[in-house]
Amino acid sequence: MVEVKAEELKLARDLYAQAYAPVRARPTLETLEQQRNLLSAADALEKRAKAIHDWPIDEGTFARVITIATSVVAILIGRLILGPLGL
Repeated sequence: MVEVKAEELKLARDLYAQAYAPVRARPTLETLEQQRNLLSAADALEKRAKAIHDWPIDEGTFARVITIATSVVAILIGRLILGPLGL
């Protein structure tokens, strides 16, 4: 997932570079207006790339699994400690 995200961000940066090259050569409002569609595409691609998770599961699911596993371990340790005491 990290590699896919990096590739998508690289592609977005390349599109930004292509879009801004004519604007740097001729910094006018008309040139910027001509490059508007390419800039919009680069922006959309960048947003989509940033939305790609680094892990195959999202952070919320991972946090829930850790919480449940920790609770189970705590209950088992409590039973082991309190069992011999008859509580």
